[in-house]
Amino acid sequence: MASTKRFKYKCRSCGQYYLVVLDPTKRTIHRSKCPYCAHSSRFDNRDGRLDGGGSPAALGSRSIGGTGAPGISSLAGSSRKSSSGSGTSGSGLAVQSRDFSGRRPGSGRGAAAVGSSGRGGSSGGWNPLEAVGGFFAGIGEWISGLANGRSPVALGVAAVGVLAFLAGFYFLILAFTVDADDYIHQAQGITANRIVDRNGKLIGELFSRKTGTMKADEVPAKLRDILLFVEDRSFYDHGGIHIPSIVRAFVTNILKLGYSQGGSTITQQLARVLMEDFEKSLGRKVREASLALQLESSMSKNEILAAYMNQVYLGHGAYGMQEASKFYFRKKLNETNFVENLILACLPSAPSRYSPIRNPDELITKMDVVFAEMKKEGFESPSQKEYDALKEQVFGSMNRSPSATVFGTRVNEAPFVSEHIRLQIKELLGSEFMYGKGLLIETTIDQSLQIAATEQSEAWIADVGRYHKPQIRKDGKVVPETDKAVLIRREYERMGLGPVLMGGPASAVQEPRLQTASVGIHPETGAVLFMNGGTRFHSGNQLNRSVMMYRQTGSAIKPIIYSAGLETGEINPATALDDSPIFFDGARGANGENYWLPDNISVSYEGLIPARVALAKSRNIPAIRVARMVGVPRLGEQFRKFFFHTEDQFNQRFKENLTIAIGSTEMSPLEMAVAFAAIANNGVMKRPYLIKSIKGPDGKVLYNGAGEDEFDLNVPAESQVLPGDVAAVLTSMMKDAAKYGGVNRGGFSSPDLAGKTGTTNEYRDAWFIGFIPQVAAAVWVGFDQPKYSTRRGTGSSLAGPLFGRILKAAPADLRNGRYNFSPAPVTKTVCAESGDLPGPYCPATKSEIMPASAVPTHVCEIHKKPEAEPVAPEPEDSDFD
Repeated sequence: MASTKRFKYKCRSCGQYYLVVLDPTKRTIHRSKCPYCAHSSRFDNRDGRLDGGGSPAALGSRSIGGTGAPGISSLAGSSRKSSSGSGTSGSGLAVQSRDFSGRRPGSGRGAAAVGSSGRGGSSGGWNPLEAVGGFFAGIGEWISGLANGRSPVALGVAAVGVLAFLAGFYFLILAFTVDADDYIHQAQGITANRIVDRNGKLIGELFSRKTGTMKADEVPAKLRDILLFVEDRSFYDHGGIHIPSIVRAFVTNILKLGYSQGGSTITQQLARVLMEDFEKSLGRKVREASLALQLESSMSKNEILAAYMNQVYLGHGAYGMQEASKFYFRKKLNETNFVENLILACLPSAPSRYSPIRNPDELITKMDVVFAEMKKEGFESPSQKEYDALKEQVFGSMNRSPSATVFGTRVNEAPFVSEHIRLQIKELLGSEFMYGKGLLIETTIDQSLQIAATEQSEAWIADVGRYHKPQIRKDGKVVPETDKAVLIRREYERMGLGPVLMGGPASAVQEPRLQTASVGIHPETGAVLFMNGGTRFHSGNQLNRSVMMYRQTGSAIKPIIYSAGLETGEINPATALDDSPIFFDGARGANGENYWLPDNISVSYEGLIPARVALAKSRNIPAIRVARMVGVPRLGEQFRKFFFHTEDQFNQRFKENLTIAIGSTEMSPLEMAVAFAAIANNGVMKRPYLIKSIKGPDGKVLYNGAGEDEFDLNVPAESQVLPGDVAAVLTSMMKDAAKYGGVNRGGFSSPDLAGKTGTTNEYRDAWFIGFIPQVAAAVWVGFDQPKYSTRRGTGSSLAGPLFGRILKAAPADLRNGRYNFSPAPVTKTVCAESGDLPGPYCPATKSEIMPASAVPTHVCEIHKKPEAEPVAPEPEDSDFD
């Protein structure tokens, strides 16, 4: 029975694979017709070697993805090299031994390269003249391999033509030599800028492209062997340019009258990647070859292979096999199995076409062909059954979206922090340092708090946002929406249709969405512990609301007003404040009236109440009375200390009227957090900063951030804004206020918690700013457009619970602190009703702490000695009886 040869063949016309069955004993030109498109292909077996004729036989080198790899039909008729790697292939397409250990068999240079850590060639670098001999020696060896069984005349003609072409090609290389130094440095890889938290934990990466960082001695042997089998079997024998591949490409391109086939070695592919030049032209090929030769002279073979495996593009934004392994398999490169290694080896030739998550069928077809060839060539591989089972397991476990990319899987636990750092790097070091320079950015961020701020903000807004749709309110009443885009959106929702189905762009009818911002700092150092600028961070939503947004604070500003009252001695916590209507004639009202009649949010009044209670219950009228007692000029001094550190800031933002007592001035969440942190820190304000240092890849410190005005607040490095005893008393009062803040609804409670809610007119803004000894934080909830209001959302219902959700994640070292106030406040017994020194007729007294500046000096005047009732005069004796 005649023997037959069976192999898969890719039709040159339609690109489909089909099975070809030929009789290798018949020395003739065999023909095979594609069952898909009826295209006829020829297979030349006149010399008994079964080479491709008019069409490339059985998956030529580029079909396999290989560079310089022979086709299946060529392998069938070739004589194998000995295990030592000596000898040549009878077909002229070198079939290398399976010794991919790192040596070039029969080459002293390759042997030296195994142990070299730097250069693989001469110590003097690449010398074009020295390379000439090796280049043409390779040509001679290849031509001698062609001589077996072929006509001397035909061989001579072919040799002359090939020599002429290659000589011209080589001298072009000499003429267009590129400077390899920068490329060799680039071959070391592109490492992401890494952002770490205060404990060195990775929280973010900055890169537009990052590659692997594998060293030459870290290349997994099994992956290396599979890669070389698929891509470049003569890798350890050629000097960077594979002569047979160049000739084959030259002939093919001549026949096609154009540039269509490259024939690149792994070294050439690395050169192409480093140059980032993928133009299909002879000029690019010459530059590529020039750099390849220099790489071979400057690096060891193993270093070249490692650099290639680090740099090669493998689809979906993955550069290098380390990154591709993490993306496709969620594994480190040394944990991959045979099928995963085969996938990685098959991707370089066409990463998009062979994407395992977008086009798995095409990739599997290619893998099956390569696997069949491996079995035929005796390459160490699993059985067919094991291979099929492993293949099913690997592809079955891939659950990436077809549109997923490496960039989308980057570490990005703090997107607003990362964006802030990116902009800081641009300003401090230059735009060229923003991505992929291997920088280490050490921050003050606490990973636990930051993750909580990011995740809990998303969850909280998703929850309450369903109820708090945007409203426009005026004088306490909801008025109709007039924005047509919003009206269209609502109509779509009413009809159960999305905007795109109705023929409109989704972005054009996006209804305003509830947003939030939060930031926390360490009171003693100013270190920013977490910073979240909003929800749904993306290219169209990068506004860092925690730093860049200024909104009215509402009642959250009242502790600053009361601090001025305590510091000037106008009030102490027990001072009786009149919570009854107050009228300001001649003052401009909210709606343009010539008077101002402020009100409590509850539109109710409690009469005389202690300052401590007035602050805790957030009564507006008492706060305004304190402001009037202190005076607007003195309040201006307080705002200068806490917020406005330059005259320009003060003149532009301070409102010189009593409305500042109830939060008419606009502040950022960071400014409020810094102010409240000063109260917690014995009245000492520290300049906030987030970046501790920026270090280069070599560990050199490029920037030291401690003490720098990173956020451009003009805050002094350190300043005493309150006496210690005033800060202690104010903290005590704010502890009472925090009990009404809704923080416990977020799952956080602490006897040390002090804070204050804030709600602005028409429920536009909701705040909670508070602190414990080691963390001061501000949370804001509202809409980006100030014209929109929530549905009666307050600081205690919207901001306080989110504050609690975030602070609940604080680690033990930030939870377990204590306040250190000095000097300590004094304790005095006062009249329980007036807050003054008790008189003999005061019905009740109480003890209250107060700063030395606020100790009362006069006796209670509310309770005086009662006047004696008038006594009727005794009747006088009458002269008349």
